[in-house]
Amino acid sequence: KLLKKDVAYSISDGVYLDTSKDSHYGELSHKVDEENAQARVEGNKEKKDQKDFAIWKFCDKDELGFETPFGYGRPGWHLECSAMIEKHLAKENLPYAVDIHGGGADLLFPHHENEASQTRCCSSHELAKYWMHNGFVNIDGQKMSKSLGNSFFLKDSLKNYHGEVIRFY
Repeated sequence: KLLKKDVAYSISDGVYLDTSKDSHYGELSHKVDEENAQARVEGNKEKKDQKDFAIWKFCDKDELGFETPFGYGRPGWHLECSAMIEKHLAKENLPYAVDIHGGGADLLFPHHENEASQTRCCSSHELAKYWMHNGFVNIDGQKMSKSLGNSFFLKDSLKNYHGEVIRFY
């Protein structure tokens, strides 16, 4: 749909959303300058703008992927989320796909910004009416994370602290 609507374009490594076609791009996160380009690795010089992001990445046939009219590959991170919401949760003829969408503050940009943009460009409605982003719990100056081994469960905390104390932690 995005290619047919001329809001996406294909280059050698995939299909990208042209962020210049979304007049509201950057309004969710308030990050639209070149400093905040999408590239997590070296920028792709083929992209029209470094803010443009992959909605489909081409890959070799021996890798996990799917055959499509525009090439073998797999969906970009942001596209998977928007597609699931559109298929399973969105209702037709409403201004929003879902009432509330959220996650950690680290998802605001680029993930949620890009989800919102591609949803607007594809379906002509907003992804969410309300966006909620939570901060992080820090333990000894580090973000609490299972991978760091510094996380704990609420049920264990309730053994040592009253629920009202934990509520305000």
